[in-house]
Amino acid sequence: MQNPSFNVLTKIACGLGVGLPELFRFKHEAFDRKEIEGRIRAMKKALPGDAFRQVFLLLRVLFPAR
Repeated sequence: MQNPSFNVLTKIACGLGVGLPELFRFKHEAFDRKEIEGRIRAMKKALPGDAFRQVFLLLRVLFPAR
């Protein structure tokens, strides 16, 4: 299975008429902060270097520095 590129995600969001961050909001999943932090740590450990960089770039787009 292949992950979609940033350009594909942008086109999907545009086609749906929503902003890119909306594609990643899962309101049906409710976790407390500690559980989320634990899941992020586990995911981070499993990511190869290039995927980790892609996550960083995606986070920068979703939550730009102010």
